[in-house]
Amino acid sequence: MGNLRFKYRISLAVVAILMLITLFVGSSYALWKTTVYQESENRINTGCFEINYLDKSNSIHLDNSYPMEDIRGLRSTPYIFSIKNTCTVDARFTLYLNTFIPTSGTSKIDDQYIKYALIRMEDDEEKSPLVAQSLTVNATLNPNFSEQFETASKISSSYEIGGGTIRGKSDVSLSDGEEAIFSLRIWIDKEATKENIPYGSTFEAEVASIAYATTITNT
Repeated sequence: MGNLRFKYRISLAVVAILMLITLFVGSSYALWKTTVYQESENRINTGCFEINYLDKSNSIHLDNSYPMEDIRGLRSTPYIFSIKNTCTVDARFTLYLNTFIPTSGTSKIDDQYIKYALIRMEDDEEKSPLVAQSLTVNATLNPNFSEQFETASKISSSYEIGGGTIRGKSDVSLSDGEEAIFSLRIWIDKEATKENIPYGSTFEAEVASIAYATTITNT
């Protein structure tokens, strides 16, 4: 009986010692533990994004026009326009030529007989070589125009004819961002005949641009 009591006392002593060790370790860990936090706030500011389309000359009107050689078409008076970034965010843009459904009583010149030349100008001057291109061969047909343009009900076909990037101003205290200036010439291909384009046929179109915010890396 005495031995049992002795063993019982030893067991209690061991449990007590283990509890003391646990409390000591726990308190020691707590004494040596520390937590720190950043003093400043993390912050993300959005920049402004706005692109302006500017007419710099009168639009092209193919009234009383006729089929011509490419060399003459490339010498014709161009339509000058620009895409201007007026905000802080860089932009990537795409240019479209949207051909219109003719008004009642007139026939439309088929797109396959339309040639065009588009270049991005430098310092308001044409420093790049002009190249004649076929609208239906060289331009990319845009199947999504009904979802992209307010004039969709008037559009017969939409073609992607160019694009590029324009930098935004890096700070609100700076002047406006980059401006991309373009010249566009349109003429009737020499292969067109009276049977292809009857007298009184017209070709009406608009230039439209769609821009997206992007980041332009320095090269």
